[in-house]
Amino acid sequence: EASDLAVMLAGSCDLACRRGEQRYAAAVFRVFCIEDTTVRLSADVATGAGKATLWIDDAQVFVWTLRSQSMTPSFDPTSVEESEMTPAFDLAAGDHWLHLQGRPTDFSAFAFRSLALAEGAETCKFIIKGEKADLCHGPGLD
Repeated sequence: EASDLAVMLAGSCDLACRRGEQRYAAAVFRVFCIEDTTVRLSADVATGAGKATLWIDDAQVFVWTLRSQSMTPSFDPTSVEESEMTPAFDLAAGDHWLHLQGRPTDFSAFAFRSLALAEGAETCKFIIKGEKADLCHGPGLD
């Protein structure tokens, strides 16, 4: 169902966006690792979503190819599928901030539902702060 997707409209990613210069407009995720680990992410994205920009803390930025271009069908917000995993990257023990921004084209939108730790989930977890955070990840982590 499209109602639970974060959507960027076709044409909404200008040159600065494609150059990775608009991190302030990205969705932000907090991750905590209990020890140094190698991580790979996956996402549930609308069919046809081809690429996203991912910032890791303040150091790394890269374009994440969600599926190979030859396999990218037309954008369909009513159909969601799992992306290809990110390349592996290392996270040290402690807090980290991930910023994710879709890369819609001039003619096709971008939408995603969720982000997951495909590898590294044994030592790293997404952290949600707030008064009801314990409903998501248990007491004591906020």
